[in-house]
Amino acid sequence: MGEKRSFSGAWKRLQLCLIPCEAFYEPGYESGKAVRWRINMANGEPFAIAGLWREWDEGDEGKALSFTMLTVNSSEHPLMQRFHKPGDEKRSVVIVRPNRL
Repeated sequence: MGEKRSFSGAWKRLQLCLIPCEAFYEPGYESGKAVRWRINMANGEPFAIAGLWREWDEGDEGKALSFTMLTVNSSEHPLMQRFHKPGDEKRSVVIVRPNRL
């Protein structure tokens, strides 16, 4: 995060955010075709995804805010390693459990 130009400024300024959600979706290819999987908390409660935010200058339009979700390598994770195309890097969003908020 600190090295990629698109994220380094927000990372260095600690422009951290939590992105609230009830679920996210990942493609699974175990059948040979992309199958969309819904991933959520077992109890159905909302959770958050760790992110970075950034402010953009839109010229005459003013300012705009955007965010990106942080990801980690998931090639060793028992569930998340199952997603994305075979041979592609296995990445997963960083989930912040409700009891950690």
